Amino acid sequence: MPKTIKKKIIDFILKSGRKEYIDNLTKNTIYGYKDLNNLFKQFEIIQKNIECAHRESDFYIMYAIILSLQVNGPIVELGCYKGGSTAKLSLISKLTSRKLHIFDSFEGLPDPIGIDRKHNSNVDECFSKAEDEDLY
Repeated sequence: MPKTIKKKIIDFILKSGRKEYIDNLTKNTIYGYKDLNNLFKQFEIIQKNIECAHRESDFYIMYAIILSLQVNGPIVELGCYKGGSTAKLSLISKLTSRKLHIFDSFEGLPDPIGIDRKHNSNVDECFSKAEDEDLY
C-alpha cells in the first residue's frame, strides 16, 4: 500500500473517531454499523489486554482492507507474537466466514540475507527474534 494512502487512512482514523471510521467502512463493505462497531469494541479490549506487535492504527488499515475484499480464500497470519493480532483476525474471520490459518516458528526469523535487504532498508528493525521469555 502506498505510504500516502496509509497516511490518509491513519489521519482519517485519528481525526474522525470511531463513529465516522465505521460509517465510512459501512459504505465500502457489505457489513452493517452494528457488526463493525461490535468488532471495533472487541479490538479495543484485545488491544488493552494482550501485548500486540502492531500499532493499533496499522491494524485498522488491515481491518478495512480485509473487510473490503470480496474474496473467499482464507486469512493467513505469519508470526503471531503473543496472539493479539490472532485474536483480532479470528473475529474478522468469523464475521467474513473465512478460515484463519496461523503459522509461527516460535523461534523468530532467520537472519536476513542479501536479497532480504533489497526489499526493506530497515531490515534490522523488522527482523528481530522474540526473547525466550516471550515464547509460550
